[in-house]
Formats: sequence, C-alpha cells, structure tokens
Amino acid sequence: MVDAFSISKTEIKDGPLRKVAPRGFEYPIDIEVPMTMQRRVTYPETGLTITLNLVCPEERIEIRTLEIDGGGKFIETQYLTGLSLPKVIRQVAIESVPNSARWVKTKKEPDRDTSPKFLAELYWFEHLSWGTPRAAIMEHTGWSRANTNWHLRKIAKDFPLPGPPRGVTGSSAGHSKP
Repeated sequence: MVDAFSISKTEIKDGPLRKVAPRGFEYPIDIEVPMTMQRRVTYPETGLTITLNLVCPEERIEIRTLEIDGGGKFIETQYLTGLSLPKVIRQVAIESVPNSARWVKTKKEPDRDTSPKFLAELYWFEHLSWGTPRAAIMEHTGWSRANTNWHLRKIAKDFPLPGPPRGVTGSSAGHSKP
C-alpha cells in the first residue's frame, strides 16, 4: 500500500487546547494540543476510510478508537499493516497544533535556531506527533548522533524531556533524560 492518504475533519469539533511540555513557570515552553480530535482518513488506492478518535492525555497524541470502513469491499490484512498511522498522527499534529510550522522544517535553514529552548520544543513536538525527536534535532542542527546526545543531556537539565527514563518502561512525563 502506498502512503497516500487524505485527512479531513469530521463534524465533531476539536476539544479545548491543553499545554504539553514541562509544567511550571520556569519552563517557558508553550506547546498546545487539542485534548480531543476526530479525523477521517481516506486511502484512495484501497478505498479504505478510517475514523480516528484521538486524545492527548499527557505528553503525546494517542488513538482512543479507530473505525475502519472497507467501502463495500473486504478489508485485507495487508491494508491494515499499510495504514501508516505514525504518518497520519504526525500530519494531524501539524494541522492541529498552533504554531506547528515553527518546528516543522523541510530543510536546514542558514539561520536555524539552536537554542536549548527551541531544541527542547522541537523534541517535545516530535514526541507528541509520533515523530523521531533525536533524528529531527540531528537534521535541524547538522550534529552527529554523539553530539546530539551530549546536547540533549545538557538541555534535559533545564527543560525536562518527554519519554520513559533509560532502562525503565512506561511513561514518566517530563522527568526523563534522553
């Protein structure tokens, strides 16, 4: 299945915005995400339509329910593995998060921001949108993986980053080190 899909809003409006990032006045990161969202995703190649009910309970967008319509045909197994849900969630985040264009860049720009605050915001946005935070920072800055890891450890001292702590499973919102 090709990664071709289109996303549209449904008649259900997005829920109120909630802040996602470290809490407290000492963390000036300001990313807001709708608490609830519903989107219809169509896959023209297969005729599938999915309806996603999404929530953002803590630090990333999650799928609460997923409804699949085969459009009068049977839903084949390979269609299910080709839904590209991480790409769908990322596109929903780009369209739903105010100011998301700030963190979504198509290429390195000569005047790119490498401040710890901006890189922490980029990390948070990539995490909440099912992206790849470390890879996004590497691409944005041009740093090597080792250099990026060093900077992330330094950034995490001032701006707690999302995700589970090393060697621990489960979520620990805003209290981990990369």
